[in-house]
Amino acid sequence: MKMPIHRASARKGFTLIELLVVIAIIAILAAILFPVFAQARAKARQTVDLNNLKQIGLAYLMYAQDYDECVVPYAVRANTVSTLNNRYWFGSSWAANTAPYNAPPYSTAPCPGTSCNLYFDVNDGLLTPYMKNAQLLDDPNATHIPPTFTNWRNGQQVPGYAVFPLLFPDLRNAPLPTITVLAALEEPSSTVLMANAANLIGTRLTKAIFLYPPFSFTPINGSQDMGTVGFSNRVHGRHSGEVANVLWADGHVKSLRPMYRAATAGAVFEARRARQLGELSPVPLPNAIVPDDPNIPRYNYFFALNKTTGR
Repeated sequence: MKMPIHRASARKGFTLIELLVVIAIIAILAAILFPVFAQARAKARQTVDLNNLKQIGLAYLMYAQDYDECVVPYAVRANTVSTLNNRYWFGSSWAANTAPYNAPPYSTAPCPGTSCNLYFDVNDGLLTPYMKNAQLLDDPNATHIPPTFTNWRNGQQVPGYAVFPLLFPDLRNAPLPTITVLAALEEPSSTVLMANAANLIGTRLTKAIFLYPPFSFTPINGSQDMGTVGFSNRVHGRHSGEVANVLWADGHVKSLRPMYRAATAGAVFEARRARQLGELSPVPLPNAIVPDDPNIPRYNYFFALNKTTGR
């Protein structure tokens, strides 16, 4: 009896051309989907930032209700032992050579400078009792931006938000500035409280703590025109679409694109534009603003307590 003959079945694999086609399809899909995923992550970070600013705005308003509608100070002296010991709206600083800040562990991050003589405590700010969550001060899109305070341990935890000094007065030194009350705001919904902002020091981008109007009648830090090349605190359009999140004095939050000076304003302005650093204004800004410019009230509209005068 003849045994049946079993023939090996022919196995057909992928040809080189088929493999290349599959790889090409995967590459095309990846090229299409990866930007979508990146945009989704960027949008999520922007949403977190919007929520953070919203919560800070609520804390700001609750503080004002507890203190006869007076706005929260930018900073006050923490004690008389050292002028380095201050309480800010976002935390407190203490001399690093005093206990318990003169012994390990100093911080969870390395010192950003060569000699850190201040310890920063993010959990001891003037608004901390109203927020109960220091993570609200952390803008997800600003974690890579180094701190302005290079002599602070934990300085990288300083918020990536800059405040309008008129609504965050500095009460550390005499003569003390006039405290603004909420009732003095003509249009809270059109008055800036704080925003995403940054400094450009040379080619180095750092966090900013103050934000100024396009033109200041009262000299601040020795400069009258806050729109000249000598001052670099600017609104930072660091979110998708080059927009910045802005918190307004009534507590609402809105995303806006920074306003840029004209291309002929100079190399410094071009350097700022390249890093998405601009200004907040409801109307286009000229290259330079002179004191007798009749449009100053329009330029300063978002920062003025009196919308008619721009002051």
